[in-house]
Amino acid sequence: MNKMISKERVVAMAVLLVLLLAVYLVFLYRVQIIEGEEYYLAGSQMQTKEETITASRGDILDRYGRVLISNKECYDLTIDTAKLFASEDPNAVLLELIDMVNEFGDTYIDDLPISMEPPFDYDPNMTEIQRTMLEAYFKDKEKSLPANPTAVELLSYMRTRYDIDSNYTSEQMRKIAGLRYSINVRYAINTAEYVFVQDASMKLITSIMETKLAGIQVKRSFTRDYQTNYA
Repeated sequence: MNKMISKERVVAMAVLLVLLLAVYLVFLYRVQIIEGEEYYLAGSQMQTKEETITASRGDILDRYGRVLISNKECYDLTIDTAKLFASEDPNAVLLELIDMVNEFGDTYIDDLPISMEPPFDYDPNMTEIQRTMLEAYFKDKEKSLPANPTAVELLSYMRTRYDIDSNYTSEQMRKIAGLRYSINVRYAINTAEYVFVQDASMKLITSIMETKLAGIQVKRSFTRDYQTNYA
């Protein structure tokens, strides 16, 4: 009798396990196959990204109510690093960007205080902000850089660190290194995102949008419009 009861219990447990497994497989099929797209979209909508939005400043008037300084809407070019570095060759993208900026007569921001052509040397007139950023970069990379590196040593490190192709000329390498530094140093000092071009021309923006270069963003901003010589 005991043997019969033991067998019945084993059979009952086996049936229960089979039922539980069947329920689990049905649920898994429903989540992944039938409702998979809905779950994916819901998860995508929950992802957030922090962005700094430049607010307009107030107008400045004289005592007669005449506008001395006002705001002018403009568009800045910034870089989405996630998309840029997911591209096949981010350095080639950056160099193409620089060439486009120069072609349309715009100016891009390069924070690296090193001359643009050889013989490479530090800018003797670098600003305090540039010096602070450079020192922060040195501290962040102190395990990889020699103590007090020369400009040439720093660029040599950057060529390796940022995988800059040896086929590029020294001038091209310097341009790419300048942008990679400008992006990277902001992580070292934990400051606002890198703005590649401030108040970009519509010709440049249109050309970039048509080219569809990876990781380039156009952001609405404001610049000060001085309507007096005394402001």
